Amino acid sequence: MRRVTAGVDATSRWRPGPKRLARLLLGLVLFGAGEALLVASDLGNSPWTVLAEGLGEQTAIGVGAATVALSVLVLLAWIPLRQTPGLGTILNALIVGIALGLVLEGLSSSPGATRSWRLESRSSAWAAGSTSDRASALGRATV
Repeated sequence: MRRVTAGVDATSRWRPGPKRLARLLLGLVLFGAGEALLVASDLGNSPWTVLAEGLGEQTAIGVGAATVALSVLVLLAWIPLRQTPGLGTILNALIVGIALGLVLEGLSSSPGATRSWRLESRSSAWAAGSTSDRASALGRATV
């Protein structure tokens, strides 16, 4: 008996249409921006970002670069498990950390960004990114 996944075949994980790819990229950038705003708000971080922040402090790299490094490390751990990541998984490993680092850098260089703006926008950016990323169904998320 052949198992069929509803609406997703193996080739579509590597060949998304333009709308699907745009939705994925937008979701990943928004998710990374939301994580950056969460870090900048000093209200607490998600567990993955706490790990990346700790790694960043111990190795003198930024939290965005640490997020990418940890994500790549997790993807490498998939090799012995014979798991094949999709395009979404690989883009997730790269784009979330890059967006997180860039937004944090932008916030630190603009002293006019108020705490209330950061607090309001971080929740909506994180929620929008999380929803858009999951809706694209292009692979498992590592963050």
